[in-house]
Amino acid sequence: ELEIGSAVVRRQFAKFGLKMHVGSATKASKTEAVFFPTPGFFKLPTLPPSESSSSSLPLVTKPDGGIITFCKHFKYLGNHISYSLRDDFDIDHRLAQASSAMGSLQHFWTDDAVNIHGKYL
Repeated sequence: ELEIGSAVVRRQFAKFGLKMHVGSATKASKTEAVFFPTPGFFKLPTLPPSESSSSSLPLVTKPDGGIITFCKHFKYLGNHISYSLRDDFDIDHRLAQASSAMGSLQHFWTDDAVNIHGKYL
């Protein structure tokens, strides 16, 4: 069904003058797809680890043999949309970014030359 659906989407994009940037065996795909399963589709122990962002099974489109890769987390307008439709990945990513930013200011917080009032501002 996904192969048929990808061909339909590709034809519709072409009608509007848009191009789907599919990959090949030697070139990576610029177009990524996310599979949003129904609740209970995966059993919890069989979920893939969340560290990698791409799955190892690309979708092969029939007409020209192009490859569309699937990802588990898609960044759209600064937010990460996860295949599970939960915000856990996005929240963890934002907390990691904030922690990194605060960590890079550690020398500022411990510097005695900066007065305490300046640190509160």
